[in-house]
Amino acid sequence: MDERKSAYFLYRPRRISDLRVPHPLSAERYYDVVGEVSLPFIDFENFSEDMLADRAFLEQYKGPPSINGVFQCLRVTCKSKRVQEQILVVPKGDFVFHAAVTIP
Repeated sequence: MDERKSAYFLYRPRRISDLRVPHPLSAERYYDVVGEVSLPFIDFENFSEDMLADRAFLEQYKGPPSINGVFQCLRVTCKSKRVQEQILVVPKGDFVFHAAVTIP
C-alpha cells in the first residue's frame, strides 16, 4: 500500500497564514521531500511572511516541480524551537511556485 503524505498546496501564497485554511481532503496533493533548508528564526519569519520575494536558497533546487503528479518539495524549517511549523515549497527558480504548511 502506498503511504505517501499529502498536504494542501496553494499556488504562489504570500504568507504562511494563507496556507492555514480549512480545505477538503480531496484538495490535498501528494508530495515527496527532496531537500531541506533550516533557517535562523529571523530568516524563517521573513520568508514565511513574504513568500513572493525571490529567495536564493530556493534556486539551489534544480529538479522538476513534480514527477508523475507528485510534488517534489523542499522542506523549510526554523532552527529555533519556538517554531513548530514547516513549510513545504515547490520552487521554480528562486521563487515559491506552490507551498503547504505542516506540523511534524
